[in-house]
Amino acid sequence: MDYSVDCSAIDAALCRSASCENNAAVNRLIAAVSAGAVVTTNSGTTETVPEWFDGLVGRAAELTTQAFTLVFFNKNGGFAEYYCDNLLQAIAMAVGNTFPITLTLVPAPSEMLEPFDCQFDVRITATLLAADTTAFEEQFSFRECSSCDSVGVRSLLDFLLLRAFALVTVYTLAEGDAITLGEWFYSENLNSIQFNCRSGNDVTTLFLNVTLVKGTLVTVSAQCDVLMQKVDAQRCSGGSVDLQMTLRDTCGGTVSTPITLNVDKTTAPTISASGSGPGILCVPLPTLPPVVLTGPFPRIITLPGDFTLTVDAPECSTVTVQEGPTVLSTFDCAGNEVAASSPGAACQTVARSIVATDQCDQSATAQLPAYQVIVGGPCFQCPPDRLNLSTTGAPKALLAEQAIKGRRFILRKGVRDGCGRPLTRAQIAVRHSDRVLCDRCCRREQIVERTWSVTDRRCEKTATCVQQLRVTNPRWQKYFPGGSAGCDC
Repeated sequence: MDYSVDCSAIDAALCRSASCENNAAVNRLIAAVSAGAVVTTNSGTTETVPEWFDGLVGRAAELTTQAFTLVFFNKNGGFAEYYCDNLLQAIAMAVGNTFPITLTLVPAPSEMLEPFDCQFDVRITATLLAADTTAFEEQFSFRECSSCDSVGVRSLLDFLLLRAFALVTVYTLAEGDAITLGEWFYSENLNSIQFNCRSGNDVTTLFLNVTLVKGTLVTVSAQCDVLMQKVDAQRCSGGSVDLQMTLRDTCGGTVSTPITLNVDKTTAPTISASGSGPGILCVPLPTLPPVVLTGPFPRIITLPGDFTLTVDAPECSTVTVQEGPTVLSTFDCAGNEVAASSPGAACQTVARSIVATDQCDQSATAQLPAYQVIVGGPCFQCPPDRLNLSTTGAPKALLAEQAIKGRRFILRKGVRDGCGRPLTRAQIAVRHSDRVLCDRCCRREQIVERTWSVTDRRCEKTATCVQQLRVTNPRWQKYFPGGSAGCDC
């Protein structure tokens, strides 16, 4: 029965700093051979080397490189010879990061078969020397709204690790051996990366520890909330967080590097207003009570008076929208600016502002289109005083006639609301009331103070004016000239 051996599946790696203590280096090499080499008979059956080796007394195996015998063992009594010094010398003499080894299997004498062999390469794993984090610290920052939620690379820990893989440079024992952190991590089984928080020179809480196990990244420990707390504390200022990165290779080499990573400052909210506004109103619009908004943004708020607000902010922001300063300008019927408390105040221009403030106390302001409020009026022209009215009849009839003329005068001159809009006759009410100031009954003479009131029916605003009227009777005046006893008012 002929045999053959296949070494293509042997994954052998030895540390450049390998040790012969307890034959550690040799045992590691034997373990790789035992796991990867396959012995095949001419009948097609397959066995691992340990299975084949233990199948018959007298079988032997040998590992050699160049002129050095590294291991020799046989089945008889478990006899084995280890030449660890030769192995270390082979590592030292290797050109590059690999060297070849030949596995020779010797059948038992009773099998009367020739030895058979195969060859495989052993990788030399370089021990860590240093890590350069300059590019990582310059180009990386914790993005606003990054969180512990696992959403691809937006997860806080995932993003940190992936960017570190690309931007950190690792130097190993091999001269000129500079590779990325990602290349180093996936180069050998059991390489590990650890991140801790740091306060000054003190290394504190571990928040991430990953290890390569048979080509797969395994998370040993992940406490994202620990990192999140430090990052969140810096978002409003756009500060930085202090961390410690520790690399451990499969050969036991360790490199610890302090790093400081920037935190993106939270973008301030924006707010804009649209709409033409309500124009002229009888009463002011209600103020906006505080409204608290969270993402997703942008958000739309509709206000009374045909105003629309658009608020935008990062998805993770909390924005409070509330009434800002309001500027009031007050005018009388002639268009002159007056104090708001002035008796002649007729129209008020209202210029409102709305303020959006985020959790970092960053704010933006939108000015709403100004509108007007009727606070007085209506505006009209008072009938002129008539102090030379004369009649031979009773004053009452003449005063009634003047009332009709006064009303016509007001309507002809036109009535406007407090903010200047013409009012129709249907929109107003015109009234008057009289107060007799002097009644010289013997002379048939009266002086009357006539108060005209005009009401804007739409806004229920009333304005008044006073007209002076004096009625005399020439027939009676000649009998009772002014100053006669008993005839003065």
